[in-house]
Amino acid sequence: HFVSAGFDGCIYLWDVEGVELYRWEIPSRVQDLCITHNGKHMLVVDFERNVRVIDILGRRVLPPLPESDAVTSVCASALREELLVNIARQVSSAQHEPVIRLWDLAARGVVQRFLGHSQSRFVVRSCFGGPREEFVCSGSEDAKVYIWHRHYGALLQVLAGHKETVNSVCWVHGTSWLVSAADDCTLRVWSAAGPGAAPAIVEDEEAAPPDQGASPGPGGSPLAARSQSSP
Repeated sequence: HFVSAGFDGCIYLWDVEGVELYRWEIPSRVQDLCITHNGKHMLVVDFERNVRVIDILGRRVLPPLPESDAVTSVCASALREELLVNIARQVSSAQHEPVIRLWDLAARGVVQRFLGHSQSRFVVRSCFGGPREEFVCSGSEDAKVYIWHRHYGALLQVLAGHKETVNSVCWVHGTSWLVSAADDCTLRVWSAAGPGAAPAIVEDEEAAPPDQGASPGPGGSPLAARSQSSP
C-alpha cells in the first residue's frame, strides 16, 4: 500500500494496482506526511503546520502531537517509534532559531533537539542516517548539510559543496550513502568509509558533465562526495 495527498485536503490510501482503498478528508491542505516503521500510523502536517496523527488500520484520526511551533516537514524512523520535526526560524514566536525536534511517539514527547543549521524562508527536510539510525542529517539554507548524533544531539559534521539552499537529504538504507538535493540543480552523494562512520570529510571535485564521466574520489577518504547536475 501507499498514500498520497495534496492541496485538496484529501489523503488517499492505495494498493499497488492503483485501487483506492480509503480516503481521509481534513479541513486543510496537506504540507507533508510520513508513515511509522510498523505501518500503523501516519503523521500529517497541515496548512496550519500542526502534526495530525492518523490510525491507518483503524481508519481513525487521533489527537495531534502537542507541538508548540509551526512544523514545516516530518520524517519517521524506519526502526523505532520516533519522528523528526523541522521548525523554521520564527521571529513572531518564542522559537527564534530553527530547530529539529526528535519526538518519541509512544511517550508523545520531545527527547532531543538539533541546532546549528539555517532555515527561515524555505522548506528544509531532515532524515535519520546510519545503519542503526545513529545520525540525524538535514539540509540548510546556508548551502550545507548538517549531521548530528541522534542520541546526544551533538553536531558532528557540516558538509560543504552545494552552492544554494539544500532542500532535502536522504540516507540510502543498506548503504553508507547520504544523498543531498539543492536549489543549485545538483544532487550530491556522500559516502562514509564504513558502518557508523561519519567523522572526517573530504570533498571531491565537481563532477564532469554526464557524457564525459566523473573522476573518482580520493582513495581512503573517511567521507567523500561527488555531485552531478540532475536531469
